[in-house]
Amino acid sequence: MTSTSTLSQPPLSVEPACSADAGRAWSALLGIIVIQSISNGLTLLNMSSSLRYMITGCVLAIAVIVDSLARQSRVSHAAPDRISIQGFRT
Repeated sequence: MTSTSTLSQPPLSVEPACSADAGRAWSALLGIIVIQSISNGLTLLNMSSSLRYMITGCVLAIAVIVDSLARQSRVSHAAPDRISIQGFRT
């Protein structure tokens, strides 16, 4: 006996696991290493904890701004046939 569903589901889009996920994993690992290095360096310099947090926060803010600008640049310079409706590269 088989049951049929009345709800239709769109087909799943399957991408290779190494395309986007590997880049995100390496970026996250690099971010962890950079933040930990900054934290250890500031600790070795005997900086106060509040100053360490402020410096780390500034570095993170700069990294987010640079990443955002780089993503905008990649999207604006991408070939028109390679941009999807949402603005992300396909």
